[in-house]
Amino acid sequence: MIRKTVLICAGIVLLLLKAEAQYIAEEDTTERVIPKLSVKYFPSHLLGHFPSNVIGAEYLFNSNIALEARYGWIKDELVYDYDETYYRNKSGFKSSVVLKRYFKDYELKDGLFPFLFNFNRKNETFVPYLATELFYNNIQYDRERTYKFDCGDGCDYYSEIEYGLERKVYGARLQIGFISQIFKPIFLEGSFAFGLMVYDLIADERKPVEFERQYGYLFDENDLHTILPTLDLNLKLVFRILQ
Repeated sequence: MIRKTVLICAGIVLLLLKAEAQYIAEEDTTERVIPKLSVKYFPSHLLGHFPSNVIGAEYLFNSNIALEARYGWIKDELVYDYDETYYRNKSGFKSSVVLKRYFKDYELKDGLFPFLFNFNRKNETFVPYLATELFYNNIQYDRERTYKFDCGDGCDYYSEIEYGLERKVYGARLQIGFISQIFKPIFLEGSFAFGLMVYDLIADERKPVEFERQYGYLFDENDLHTILPTLDLNLKLVFRILQ
């Protein structure tokens, strides 16, 4: 399923590249503002249950094809009241690689794009793009829970046990986004992505296997391997290194 999603996303990008090669571009005087080389910070990743500091870099190979890579480390922050018990000692990372295809200026003057982005038929600071993203996130945290055990002959006992969980998420998404110049070397970038991901959740050996009852919130914590849809929304601050 994930392989099929990756192939579909890659196919869309390849079709766009082929269409561009067959298109005879009109002469256009619009100034391109996409940085040749840039570094990025992702403030949107400070939100959510697993906040992280994410940085990235992008290189523009030609006028409209670019490659972005990002990496972020998980912050050990208590976001919700129950995190002290169920999501403590957070650690891990988020990562992804994105192949982008920025739209050419003449493409912004045809079809739906003038209505959405380019009312005056000439916009020097706003460039939309389509991209394929491959991502991999690995997050660990500890959980504490009370268990009831049977010790035989009508004997029961209770024990408070702390154990670890590891969450692995990887997959592919199709991105739709834009980059817009704010002030000279500083840009704002936003993107929305959708796709499929493999979700793995693994408990370590400290978690009891045989017990009569467990107490507390019923969060997922049994070994799990499934495929799920995924959505992602990003805002990025972009700093130009090379024009």
